[in-house]
Amino acid sequence: MQICITYYQNLISNTTVPIINSVFPKEITTKKKLSKYLHLNQLSKNITVPNKVPLESFQSGLLDPCYSMIDRKGKQWRPTLGLIASSIFINDLDNIKKHKKLYQLLYISDLFHNASLIIDDIMDKSTYRRGKKCVHLLFGEDISINAGIALFVFPIHHFISSIKNNIPLQGKILRNYMDEMTSLFLGQGWDAATNCKNLPQIESYIDTVLCKTGVCPRLVLKMVKIYIEDFLGIKTGKIFNQLLDLCDDFSVAFQIWDDLMNLVPSKVSKNKGKIGEDITEGKLTIMVLHTLLGDFDTSERLKEILMMRTKDQELINEAIKIMVDNGSIAYSEKAKDLYIKSFEKKCYNLMQGIGIGNVNKNRINLNNINALIELKNSLIKV
Repeated sequence: MQICITYYQNLISNTTVPIINSVFPKEITTKKKLSKYLHLNQLSKNITVPNKVPLESFQSGLLDPCYSMIDRKGKQWRPTLGLIASSIFINDLDNIKKHKKLYQLLYISDLFHNASLIIDDIMDKSTYRRGKKCVHLLFGEDISINAGIALFVFPIHHFISSIKNNIPLQGKILRNYMDEMTSLFLGQGWDAATNCKNLPQIESYIDTVLCKTGVCPRLVLKMVKIYIEDFLGIKTGKIFNQLLDLCDDFSVAFQIWDDLMNLVPSKVSKNKGKIGEDITEGKLTIMVLHTLLGDFDTSERLKEILMMRTKDQELINEAIKIMVDNGSIAYSEKAKDLYIKSFEKKCYNLMQGIGIGNVNKNRINLNNINALIELKNSLIKV
């Protein structure tokens, strides 16, 4: 039986708050709760938390800024992706109590994404995220940097600590988590170190996208695989290798689409506060690189505008027009479509069971992969 995308979206909608709170509480009011959540006895026996000041500071300086981002929610397509992948092997995903560890792993991966947004906005000097002022503008850069880093660490630390007497499993989860954290900071480093005077090639842009946008989808899939194999004891064969590959295609297509939507009136540009915020931030998107690396009369003019970091809408519109006239927007649309086609082809191949390896086909439901295409259609408006 094939299940449509709304089934997974409803599951995510119904589980978001309680599951997130179970790995990253919104409020901690007592020393006992703080000690239990952070496992303070494992850190040092000398930490005392003597009065309300440390608790209030923990709340205002860490939980509140993190939840300022979390409560805005996003598309939450990453945990949805995880449920779709899980449904190949699990037919009772609505049994939340039974599969609580799975849902916790999915939301830890989504919190990873929220953490990256807090840090990314500081680096880019962004002003709006998800329709509101960025976290660092509300709480200050110092608090936001620390809170963002803590959001990377606290949920996974709490989850690992809850798995007692299974050091190999703890190590496996941490290794996969750290692999993707390594990827994220590699991508962030590449992104931060390139500029109009140090232009990357288009191929380098794709690498950066795979190391940034591609991180959380891969992390979700890796956590799902661990849950199915190590918690449930089910063999997955080569299915997750193929899922990881096709989701890389999707991540690139999604990022190009997101960059395109930044340049036109859309929900994306509205949530950023204006059309063309990427121009203000001087971002080297694929359409920008196509013009800057090309032999166009207006390449230098686009470079000038990008280096201004201007908020002037007329200059931003001029930059957009330059990319339209040079065929850079059309080039980007074509590139996006090629990645979408590759993604869809790999989905169909997987549904047909091509190259899945030594797996008992009677125990899996590959037809549910169709929901991945539905997910793509719900996110990328072609």
